[in-house]
Amino acid sequence: MIVDYLKEVVSKLDESRECGFCWVFSAPLEDQTGNIRQVRDDECECAHLYLTRLNISESHSFGSVFHSVLEKRKSYNITFFVMLEAELSENNWDEIPNHPIEESRWVKYLKPLADCLTINNFNHGCKVLGYPIRFTSWNAECLPNPNIYDRNFVGYRVSATIEKQIL
Repeated sequence: MIVDYLKEVVSKLDESRECGFCWVFSAPLEDQTGNIRQVRDDECECAHLYLTRLNISESHSFGSVFHSVLEKRKSYNITFFVMLEAELSENNWDEIPNHPIEESRWVKYLKPLADCLTINNFNHGCKVLGYPIRFTSWNAECLPNPNIYDRNFVGYRVSATIEKQIL
């Protein structure tokens, strides 16, 4: 469900060119397989969303009298990367003298992605799935120099929890 959901959300982000980027989705479901998915040249300018972790859990709440199940919830704890390709010689901010901040990775890639990585841009449960879901947590960690994948990507590792009520 979550893989298909994120694929559809990324497709909608791509159609609308959300935040000024084209968008590409992949789900290797682990960090180490990132190098298996090769980036095509026509995708170089796009924001890449790679789903790398998916944990599913269920929780129940019980009534006090007959101990019957009152509510069931399914939680999806996910981790994904959202990245853009950058040049190796660029500053993250101002490390190399005589290079303006406007040329930095922060201004060109990281801030635009940070502004775009909001729950509202990803919370389309009713439109995509036909039923509501809730993001109960959302944490985006900046990765200005990640050592992953075949390209020189910069971006964010997002950890989120999505809940859906099943009873």
